[in-house]
Amino acid sequence: MEDALDELIDAMHTEYQGTRVVRRVAYGVRNAESFGGASRKEGHTNLTDLIGITRGMLPQPSYQKQQEGLAAATEEAVVFSVCGDATTGANGLSMWYPISSSAKEVAEYAKVSPLEKYAQLLAAFFAEDPVPLKFLDEVKVGKDGGVTITVDPACADAFCDLYVENRRTDGTYADTNVDIADD
Repeated sequence: MEDALDELIDAMHTEYQGTRVVRRVAYGVRNAESFGGASRKEGHTNLTDLIGITRGMLPQPSYQKQQEGLAAATEEAVVFSVCGDATTGANGLSMWYPISSSAKEVAEYAKVSPLEKYAQLLAAFFAEDPVPLKFLDEVKVGKDGGVTITVDPACADAFCDLYVENRRTDGTYADTNVDIADD
């Protein structure tokens, strides 16, 4: 399985264009099952289903074969798996993928990880100097309640995910679903 992961990382590295690969992986993470705490209050555990990440990534023909290879190798490695009501998309093997992290935390992970190429990939994702976001317009709220934020195309690939906390005036929280359109 480690070889299959390394092959996918190598294929992604040869295709790497700025932070486009980061966005594809972040999309996969967003669509995969996560385990443990999912907020600062709960304490992030950053464990995410490996097959979910692999299959949830934005399609890329140049490394689709390696994505399928990693999913197959992971399925073969999992001897037994149980999914409950809360984890219907789980496939039996999770790995550390930081939802939010610092270069220092990733460097500490690299010291203990047996997955050298994966640790290097994370280090590239969470480098000290991220691309700053430059907004072109004011935030616009449509009649349907949808929100539009336009960013400079030069930094659009750095915009991997968005967390919105929608708090009502009574102090309760509203469900928030955020989709990032790639226009």
